[in-house]
Amino acid sequence: MIKTTQFVIGMVCTAVGGVLFTILPAIGTIIIIIGIAISLYSYLESESARKSANVLLEAQSQILTKSGSGNPYLEAAKNEARKRGATKKFTNYVEEAHRLDPNDIDALAYLCTNRVLELSFVEYLCKSDETSFKSQLTQVHELIKEGIEKAPQNPIFYESAGIIADLEGDHEQARRQFEKSALFRSDPYWRISMAVSWVYSGRIDKAMNEMDKAKKEGAHGVMLDIDHGTYPYVTSSNATAGGACTGSGVSPKAIDYILGISKAYITRVGGGPFPTEMLGKLGEEIRQQGKEYGASTGRPRRCGWFDSVVVRYANRVNGLDALGITKLDVLDGQKEIKVCTRYRYHGDAVDEFPGELSTLEECEPEYRTLPGWDKPTAGVTRAGDLPVNARRYLDALEELCGVPVEMVSTGAARAATIVDMERGAPLLERWFGAPGA
Repeated sequence: MIKTTQFVIGMVCTAVGGVLFTILPAIGTIIIIIGIAISLYSYLESESARKSANVLLEAQSQILTKSGSGNPYLEAAKNEARKRGATKKFTNYVEEAHRLDPNDIDALAYLCTNRVLELSFVEYLCKSDETSFKSQLTQVHELIKEGIEKAPQNPIFYESAGIIADLEGDHEQARRQFEKSALFRSDPYWRISMAVSWVYSGRIDKAMNEMDKAKKEGAHGVMLDIDHGTYPYVTSSNATAGGACTGSGVSPKAIDYILGISKAYITRVGGGPFPTEMLGKLGEEIRQQGKEYGASTGRPRRCGWFDSVVVRYANRVNGLDALGITKLDVLDGQKEIKVCTRYRYHGDAVDEFPGELSTLEECEPEYRTLPGWDKPTAGVTRAGDLPVNARRYLDALEELCGVPVEMVSTGAARAATIVDMERGAPLLERWFGAPGA
């Protein structure tokens, strides 16, 4: 009943817009679009399909405002639409425009969107006419296929495919098409109506409710966070734990535990202040041993001693429950290993990470020097098998950072990980439950 009422309201709004169009074309067009959108909202099932329906309507309006294309039928269609709206005569002009020049993407896009929106109404009004619906559905699928083949980066055709999939009840296929569309909407105009994140948010929420526990993993380091990092030497997003919420649409209340990951030393790609940077031969040795090259760019990473000032700051802005230390094996064979305990700024002690980049650039590290270890840690999977000095090194990191070290990586292989630091129940068991429980 609610859907029917909403549909009728939308149709009345469209009719009123049609009357006003002859007197005040601009206002009439807006009211027509609003009316069609209301009607579409009454029966398109997914929110993304509704949003994309609006995008198609906006796309049609944008095509109308383009300068001349040289296709006389498309120009005639534009003139007809400006005068009277989407009439039968207008539709015929669009069809002729496509026949005249099958490679005219504007004509193809207008024809495709028109058929998709028409089919939406047919699906709602003429459900009993299954033969007619299937015939028109086949034609629309062919237009969408033609559009994707000729203009694979045009989001209109993916949105059309998404709406059709939604009408057919294939919501997973609809989601995939809307995701593809979002990849190509880089122009600000195309950002008006896409809400694929709603799809992700719903799926993640559903998965968390079904599985009870879920893990979300970030990629960039805290100091690359656009708000809390060493601006301007940052990335374009939030790399802190809070980004897990803003990026996925999951409530902060859904997060139970936060695990911070740090290498046993520090690395950085590109510019920016780096107080503990290893220069010369030692820096190159650690880079080669740890294969420290940018995953995407291949640029060599700058390497430095572990900086507890940075990790304490990371703990503060993330609220870490535990630390995972990776690449411990890269430090094998070092006679001495340094850990930065605090900075010195013009002789004054600095225990907290500076709030000004200019201050950080002039900070000097103050180190605690620890003995290295000769016995290799590579491939070790039990805390008790670590060399004594390696274990003492991890204890020092815990003390200086104020966060317990609960996981340690000792090699590139997935199995080369210590997940039980022999302090009672292992971290994963405490967080996710015992296997099979």
